Amino acid sequence: MAGQSARSVEELILKKMASIRRWKKTKLYKAQSKWDFQFTIMTYNILSQNAVENHRYLYRNCHPAFLQDDYRISRILPEILKSKSDIICLQEVEQNLFNNRIKQVFDSQGFESIFKSRTGSHSDGCAILWRKKKFDLVHEKAVEFRSTSVELLDRDNIGLIAVLKPNHPKFTHLLLHVATTHLLFNPKRGDIKLCQLRWFFAELERLSLKKVTNVKRHYHPIILCGDFNIEPDSPLYEFIQKGGINVLNIMSGDLSGQSDGKNKGRLINGQSLLLHKLGISDASRFEEQETKIENPTTTHKASTSSKSSSDTRENFSPTSSDTKPVDPGLLAAIGSSNDSRWITTLLAMGNHQLAAELSSRLQANRMSPDWPDSADSSKSSDSGAKESVQHFYHDFKFVPVYKYKTLPKPFPITSMTGNDFNTVDHIFYSVSRKQDDLYREGSLRLLSFYSLISSKDAVELGGLPNAGLGSDHICLMAHFGLCNRK
Repeated sequence: MAGQSARSVEELILKKMASIRRWKKTKLYKAQSKWDFQFTIMTYNILSQNAVENHRYLYRNCHPAFLQDDYRISRILPEILKSKSDIICLQEVEQNLFNNRIKQVFDSQGFESIFKSRTGSHSDGCAILWRKKKFDLVHEKAVEFRSTSVELLDRDNIGLIAVLKPNHPKFTHLLLHVATTHLLFNPKRGDIKLCQLRWFFAELERLSLKKVTNVKRHYHPIILCGDFNIEPDSPLYEFIQKGGINVLNIMSGDLSGQSDGKNKGRLINGQSLLLHKLGISDASRFEEQETKIENPTTTHKASTSSKSSSDTRENFSPTSSDTKPVDPGLLAAIGSSNDSRWITTLLAMGNHQLAAELSSRLQANRMSPDWPDSADSSKSSDSGAKESVQHFYHDFKFVPVYKYKTLPKPFPITSMTGNDFNTVDHIFYSVSRKQDDLYREGSLRLLSFYSLISSKDAVELGGLPNAGLGSDHICLMAHFGLCNRK
């Protein structure tokens, strides 16, 4: 009888979810017949059983039966399979569960997969699965965010990257880079999350870079997804989306936007965020990549030509430099200056690349024996050196699948833990050109995405997990098409 009751509740929950969550089409969807290759990607934090057992107080409002490992996974796996996703990125995956059940189930469904557990004594990690008939694995990279070289990097979080080649004759030159991660949860330690992100971006840059011109850096298409433990109205979210962050006079608890971290943590010291001991610059790339021309991990020669700007579906016509023009007089003024205040000027103008180059030069100067000693605080050049490390950048042009700026607050949620509602799971994808909030999609085109739920919906569902949903997160999904730009 109890089983029948649970089954009845489960059916009601799934029915309600089907009515709440719908596929939202973009303008490009109308021309979907143009896209020769389409695929759906899912990201899903499936909640590790160890997290449940070690934090039972967070789930005190959940029925104990719905927290059992077998029960939860028996709801999660059918949900994923029913979605018919072609690429699946999972977080909080127990290694035993992956080896003994998930891998076997998806192998039988025509998938291949990779897995990376967190470091230390943790038993969970991240996994990426892909449909064999659609993609071949070219390269994989696991990134461990623990390092004895940088004091802040003392946590066991990891990231995972899969370089996939579409099984389609028109796209043999194209390599899709799928990156997923589960960053540190601690709401007070946004400084650690920023370091983890920059390390992950450096690894992603090394894999995805096609070439460098005097205009910009060119990348293979990228999808970045996972549980970032970062809210959409936070500085760290802006760092991902806009390519730069200024950490001057900010508390570490305010970086990720989580309510429990507000005004908490420590006043950030930019010097502590430097990753040069790992060979990573302030521009979030390995320093040997600063002048890199070709990507050594691939032998595919990628086309860099673009479609005509008359394509009305691409709503942005950027300048040839892809950034706001810089007055020649300003460039002359910057010249060989060691004044880091120019970084703020360039960042405000949207010239992240020039700002990054100046930041890298300042760092190189600071490492020179001719640079003034830091103890001499009376010298303005030293003051500039201290200021320069408050700015960090990356060159990826990421756009979020879920556009929160167009939605009323509170934002839709992606997880519910205890009585807390969060929007910490995200999907970003790379575009060819971007300026402020305008962008032009390249070979990777967003066709539709699966809508989220509200906090009110989550309460009406009985919280998370429940009889029909096996995790305290919900899945996110996006449908893409590939296009050859000619």
